[in-house]
Amino acid sequence: MSEKKLIVGHNCFLDMAHIYYKFIGPLPFSMEEFVLSVNKMLPNIIDTKHLITSNHVIQHLMKQSRKSLSSAFSVLCPQIHSDSQNSASNSFVKVDVQSDEPGSSYWSSGAKHEAGFDAFMTGCVFAQACSHLGVKFEQNSLVMDLPGNDKLKSYLNILYPSWSTGTVIDLTTGTETSASGHIRKYPKREFANIALLWGFSSKIKPKDVEECMRKFFGKDSVISVFFLDKTAAFVQFNRKELVNELMVLKNTLEKEDGLISVLHPFSKLLEGGKHSCRDYESYKEICGSSMSKFLFADQAEATVIRRKSKIASISLETSSPEHQISSKSDSEIRSGHLFSFEEILNPL
Repeated sequence: MSEKKLIVGHNCFLDMAHIYYKFIGPLPFSMEEFVLSVNKMLPNIIDTKHLITSNHVIQHLMKQSRKSLSSAFSVLCPQIHSDSQNSASNSFVKVDVQSDEPGSSYWSSGAKHEAGFDAFMTGCVFAQACSHLGVKFEQNSLVMDLPGNDKLKSYLNILYPSWSTGTVIDLTTGTETSASGHIRKYPKREFANIALLWGFSSKIKPKDVEECMRKFFGKDSVISVFFLDKTAAFVQFNRKELVNELMVLKNTLEKEDGLISVLHPFSKLLEGGKHSCRDYESYKEICGSSMSKFLFADQAEATVIRRKSKIASISLETSSPEHQISSKSDSEIRSGHLFSFEEILNPL
């Protein structure tokens, strides 16, 4: 950080998040706040995945190859990948390696996902990409101003928040834009349109959740269903009003104990267990809790129980004689910002 050296990673947004959390503090809820903080600490970052994806020369070399680190390593650095000692081509950057692991098997892509080898592949891919860009490495130079190199500037501080979204984020400004040369795999996130479900049966699959929603709200109502784990899921609707309707419907069906609730399209989701439905803001609150559970449903329930305890404590304090409210209507109570437990936990 103090030397402001160039940091190189491959699809390294999550790496930056880990570094921040381990050495700086809790992750901010705002994407913009997070990336600007990272840029302040580490002002020079290059993501080799962005580099090889956005540069036409390198894309031509890779042809239709995948953009994974091991694929880029095998295509761009074949002489190292195959441990070939006979490559006399000047088009490859020479990399001297010292290793306790003899034999060509050490250099195969089978070693991927081992932290040290991944770092090695990332360095090799970056060095070879620099060569294709016309950046020359001086063998005897101990200090290189890579961040200031004109041929690298356009690739500096651009990361993928998530490869599936088809967007990149500029760490210097906090702005997110569409990535060139990448087809968006999933729809754009609209957080106000997202409902959070947890506590359903482990037998429930994403297609089951989507089917239930479409049967009641309409075939075009659901944009996507994403499972956090086997106990919780996000449902993104095409309209934010449906999030409110879903929460009201869920509470209504739980109070029903007759044929209507059994025959309702949601009956499959409500089988067994404790079911809850909240909006995306509640998700942030649950994740921000100091408690940590393995399954999301356990984390959510622990957070809700803790909040209930706090509300109960406040209620006991306000029930003392000096805080008692006599013969007030519901509207008067609401205007005084006092709500029942059910209203606080299920405001809609």
